Amino acid sequence: KVLMKLHAPSFEIPETLEGLVTSRIDSLDPNHQLMVKVASVLGLVFSENVLEGVFPKEIKEKIDFKLEFKKLFNQESIFISSSRYTSADLLYEFSSDLLREVAYNMMLFSQRRQLHFSVAQFYETTTDESTDISQHY
Repeated sequence: KVLMKLHAPSFEIPETLEGLVTSRIDSLDPNHQLMVKVASVLGLVFSENVLEGVFPKEIKEKIDFKLEFKKLFNQESIFISSSRYTSADLLYEFSSDLLREVAYNMMLFSQRRQLHFSVAQFYETTTDESTDISQHY
């Protein structure tokens, strides 16, 4: 008689929902990780145009931003669940504030501060005066 011992693949199951979300974000392609993180600075609902406008230029120059964002939206709907049009732009929404919050907190304070500054500058140069940019300063 021969006995075979089967081993299940070893992996850790995160103990918290935040840990599970962090693990999922970490498993994304690096460009998609960055898109989710940058979008988290914009808020629960965000514009594709603003996301593209504040996305790091040195990375944006190396990729087709619109194509990569479309892939992220189509393949990772757990993060970005819906889209709708406004008169001027296409808006997207995180599936939940928890997902946005986890992505936001994965960045260093200095990274978040720089992104908030970039968002405020983008709004100052591209939108009318009715846009509230106070949360980014």
